[in-house]
Amino acid sequence: MGTGRPLEEVVSPVEGHVSAVHAAHGQRVAAGAALVSFDTGQLAEARRGAEIAHIKARDRLAALGMSAHVAVTVYERPAAL
Repeated sequence: MGTGRPLEEVVSPVEGHVSAVHAAHGQRVAAGAALVSFDTGQLAEARRGAEIAHIKARDRLAALGMSAHVAVTVYERPAAL
């Protein structure tokens, strides 16, 4: 339940540029209501890059005849063994 006091700062775990503001200063909003929208173009581009890197790594492992599980196990094995 809200305190009725206006917030001075709103934080988000998402980094990006605000593309739209959906509430005016002093306006009451319902809990969970969208206050702003973000331009997610950069985030989508970064995700595509990560997906491409994952596919390339998976393909390199396949070319070596290794599954991701085997590769992780070999990498994590102590040198003394």
